[in-house]
Amino acid sequence: MMLTRALAASLLPSYAIAVTGLHDAAQRDIKDVGNSQLRCEIPPLVDPSSDGLPSAGDIFSGEDALKLQVKRHSAIVSVPSISYDDNGEPLEDPRWEVFYTLHDTLESLYPNVHRRMNRITVNTFGLVYTIKGSDSSLKPLMLAAHQDVVPVPDASSWTYPPFSGHFDGQWLWGRGSSDDKNSLTALMSALETLLGYPGWVPKRTIILALGFDEECSGRRGAGTIGPYLENLYGLNSMALILDEGGLGLELLGNDTLYALPAVMEKGHVDIWIELHVNGGHSSTPFPHTGVGIVSEIVTQLEANPWKPKLIEGSPIHGHFICQSEHSPDSAPKITKLIKKGDLKRLAKELAGIDRSTHYRLQTSQAVDYFLGGVKINAMPEYVKIGINHRIAPQDSIPAVKANILKQIRPIVKKFGLTVKAFEGEDENPDFEFGETSDDGMINPMYEVEYNGTLVLTSSQLTHVTPISPTTGPVWDVFSGTIQHTFAFDGGKVVPVGELMTGNTDTRHYLNLTPNVYRWVPVRKGHALNLHTVDERVDMESHLEIVSFYYDLIRNFDASKAATTVETAEVVHLRTAFTFRAITHYIDLPDWYKDAEGLPFRREDLTQREANKIFPSNLSAPSANLLLKILHGRRVAGTLDDPSLAQNTRQFRITDQKRALQYLREHIPVDEILNAGLRAEDELSVIEEQDNVAKEAEEQFEDGSPRDPPPTTREETIEAPTGRLPKKPGSDSPYGVSNLDQIRARNIAKREAEEARIEKERKLYEEELTKGNVGTLQTQQAKPRELSEFRKKHLERATSDLEAPPEMAAWQRLLPTIGMAVLVILGSMAFAALYQAPPASRRLWPDIPPAAATCLSLIAVNVAIWGLWMFPPAWSFLNKYMILVAATPRPLQLLGAMFSHHSFSHLLSNMTFLWFFGTRVHDEIGRGNFLALYLSSGAVGFAASLTHLVLWRGLECTTLGASGAVYGLITAFFWMHKFDEFKVFNYPPDPISGPQGLGFLGLILGIHLVPLVSKRVNNVDMASHFGGMLAGVLGIDIARQYMDYKARLRAERLQSTGVVNTVVEKKEISPTIVDASLPSSQR
Repeated sequence: MMLTRALAASLLPSYAIAVTGLHDAAQRDIKDVGNSQLRCEIPPLVDPSSDGLPSAGDIFSGEDALKLQVKRHSAIVSVPSISYDDNGEPLEDPRWEVFYTLHDTLESLYPNVHRRMNRITVNTFGLVYTIKGSDSSLKPLMLAAHQDVVPVPDASSWTYPPFSGHFDGQWLWGRGSSDDKNSLTALMSALETLLGYPGWVPKRTIILALGFDEECSGRRGAGTIGPYLENLYGLNSMALILDEGGLGLELLGNDTLYALPAVMEKGHVDIWIELHVNGGHSSTPFPHTGVGIVSEIVTQLEANPWKPKLIEGSPIHGHFICQSEHSPDSAPKITKLIKKGDLKRLAKELAGIDRSTHYRLQTSQAVDYFLGGVKINAMPEYVKIGINHRIAPQDSIPAVKANILKQIRPIVKKFGLTVKAFEGEDENPDFEFGETSDDGMINPMYEVEYNGTLVLTSSQLTHVTPISPTTGPVWDVFSGTIQHTFAFDGGKVVPVGELMTGNTDTRHYLNLTPNVYRWVPVRKGHALNLHTVDERVDMESHLEIVSFYYDLIRNFDASKAATTVETAEVVHLRTAFTFRAITHYIDLPDWYKDAEGLPFRREDLTQREANKIFPSNLSAPSANLLLKILHGRRVAGTLDDPSLAQNTRQFRITDQKRALQYLREHIPVDEILNAGLRAEDELSVIEEQDNVAKEAEEQFEDGSPRDPPPTTREETIEAPTGRLPKKPGSDSPYGVSNLDQIRARNIAKREAEEARIEKERKLYEEELTKGNVGTLQTQQAKPRELSEFRKKHLERATSDLEAPPEMAAWQRLLPTIGMAVLVILGSMAFAALYQAPPASRRLWPDIPPAAATCLSLIAVNVAIWGLWMFPPAWSFLNKYMILVAATPRPLQLLGAMFSHHSFSHLLSNMTFLWFFGTRVHDEIGRGNFLALYLSSGAVGFAASLTHLVLWRGLECTTLGASGAVYGLITAFFWMHKFDEFKVFNYPPDPISGPQGLGFLGLILGIHLVPLVSKRVNNVDMASHFGGMLAGVLGIDIARQYMDYKARLRAERLQSTGVVNTVVEKKEISPTIVDASLPSSQR
């Protein structure tokens, strides 16, 4: 926990130790991974021609191919699909709406892709295209790009308008022409060509994932696509993921072309420093204003940059090993240092080549944001700066934080500032604050009170990624394809992994495969001015990129690399039935040993997950062992057993605390109960041993020759197991424990209670048959013995009616049905008028809108369920929170929609509300979602009341969110009525899963069976049917209204000229292009 005090001079030594430890841990991990890369081994070239398709050289060369690709790329670049740092959520911020235009453009440009591939939208604007392969044993090939581009501050400074897509005969100009619509256009074009062959069906499933906010961290786009694919395919389910990035292609010496895909990304953290300080009139200023104080911090940071370091076995080391082997004369000094193994001097030499090489060797820090001052004659009271860090492999997030605090120490000391450093954050360095020293302070004759406070926070924490393999079958196909596509006469192609200084969408895909590569195969100097004025790409180079993707897809389709069989034993489907952590003492298996622990989750933590829990960079195997041991102790009741400490002695105390905190947050275990049960068993064992010893002693005193005196047992030194010895007379390793006896008594009590309740229920039914309906109350069964407090409130809540009041059916129904009509009309008006608030005005801006809405509804339902446990609320609840057929009130229609008696009823409804509600919300937005939810509930209860009044009987009551929830469920499946679904990845490929219509039929069947059976049930079927009907009708109305708004939006954008350039370029035939024809005949 961060304390709020002034930073002391004594802080430095603790920081120096912390930084050193962090560096060493990171270096060990890199070195271990990198040892296999110390030789430059190049796998053989892979030629895709065996599939009989035309070669890339025949298809993607010549004037016709260039014109077609210019037309496609220009149309895509012309759409201003900008993502801003302050964008709100999709469906809430209108600036996202231009992505609809981009999606329409893609559909018109690539008809074969949209005809043969299944397109799913994730979080409104994320796109996932899939074509299933014929061989389900082959892991899918996943290709990725992003749709968004960075903003254009000043369009007038460009040679050609930034969204014109202008082609000058060599270069295509425009924002995003290189980053990253270059990849997007090329990937879509390669797939369009392959899918244009009617007979081509891939053996391997192909997935194209297109995020939409990569330029602002990818949280909404790839950040939702990644989990979507994990849930659909499972962990480690992809053969390879290829995204943008890398260092492209570099020719050295005219005979060696280096292909440099990134196999690793640097980490990332932004540090924000805010200074709150006294202000005043500028005519009598302090010696240093707030701007001056913060400027000293900036000067201090820039005067102390991080140092470059080359780690043995790192990707950049491997790159220059290959260069020294294949191009030794291109840089003789580097070649000499490589052979000598002098990494320190080599790092210094490399750092002087250029900025790109320099910052692949060291952590970068850049002060990119400065805010301060509001008026020229007023000293600023608030100043803020932001420092962007891209973290080198030898460093870490805690090391960056420690360095910042180390650098600001003299400024803090000089001005007597108070520091609040990273309070409440994770991954903080170990440090303590001391008292402020006055040495070095400015001491004018008069007193200066800055009264300053520095607040330090961090954001966008991203760890250094794992290194992707550069050996093995997947790399061999990838590397071999590169060599084939870019082969040239008299030279060789050398693919070698590199490190990337920036971050890509792949940070959200790391759980899908270890084979993650970031590379756009563009030649050096053929894509210019990324993120700045006059961005452009050489279109001949762009055609080479299309050729590479075309060859890569074909080669992976022909390869047997990366099959599901290879990982069947270690990768498990993420279903609810494959794993359940042991949490109860009575379930402790007989093989349990403290030194090995118990499994706490389905798969072990990855290194990335371990880093989030343990800032000390504890290795993944060690982290998993520690968590297993501590989870085992929680179950075995031995957390406080000192005899077991030797099994965790190698772990730091802070790591053990973090592990225990993680386990308690994620795996609920009743540690007190387990410890108590163990104590009882230990006592039983001790008593049993005492009895045995007494019997042996008595037999010895009697002098029985058959029983020799007890001998002293030899002491053996063994690691403590944490288990108790097996008790005699039982198959269990623990015998019949006290808990077993308690359970048996409780079962007997429960059976007796159930028999009593059943007897009372039969008596009650007999009374009903005689016409004795009794009083109308919430609890119709005879209540158990109540306290005086509960009796008093039960009497207040119970109606004094002897029988239902006499009235016609229409008198009971009309007010409630009228209320239902008002709810529906009001919901439709709300949906039409609702405007999503900007992110700055949202109550929970960091929570997705769908989650926020559903969690709010769940919270209301839980709160009302809790009120049912509070007797003083019974009177109110009986009036407005339950629909009573005998005496219906219009407001009961709304109240009952949020009310539940039993926890199981509440749990089931809220589970389905979360699962289906969030998905429906993502597709139709908050206004339409709430209108659909309320209308379904209202129609459901109107149908229920009609059924009760006209058919079932007035003695019944009903409540619950089932009608509204069934409305959401049927709406979801009706929206996707022709889409295929798989349940826990079943049925297996290539068998197609049932469509949404199938699930709707299943739901109807489940509800129709009780209607034709003679068995009586207490489920309100009418409410369910009403909700389902409202869901189907409501979603159609909502979708039609959304289409209407989309047309108006498109007309508005076109009328303002935003998409004129796109419209001008859409003279493209939507017919299928037969790629088998020569280019001259197309």
